[in-house]
Amino acid sequence: IIIILFLKLNKIGSISGIGRIDIIENRFIGIKSRGCYESPGATIIMFARKHLEDLVLDKEIFYFKKSISLKYSSLIYNGFWWSPERILLQNIIDYTQKYVNGVIKLKIYKGVINVVS
Repeated sequence: IIIILFLKLNKIGSISGIGRIDIIENRFIGIKSRGCYESPGATIIMFARKHLEDLVLDKEIFYFKKSISLKYSSLIYNGFWWSPERILLQNIIDYTQKYVNGVIKLKIYKGVINVVS
């Protein structure tokens, strides 16, 4: 079911120009590289999830999760998936997500995602 969801969101998002990312990256080995990515489905899911978190999470937990997310993503990007630090941060993030659920309605048009309800 999740694959079908991503296929549909990828189609909807790509038609509207959602999820095109062009960034300069600092690689783990010390070089810079240009990365061009297309991830419309993931961009839509992340947008919806963030808005659910805005509604559900306490202010302090929201900001704490935001601050550790940078370290968490850095560990994964640099290949430290199995590190004790990543696992510790995962447990904290899982705790913050315990009550984050719900239905969110989005409108996607010409590269913009808006929350309808």
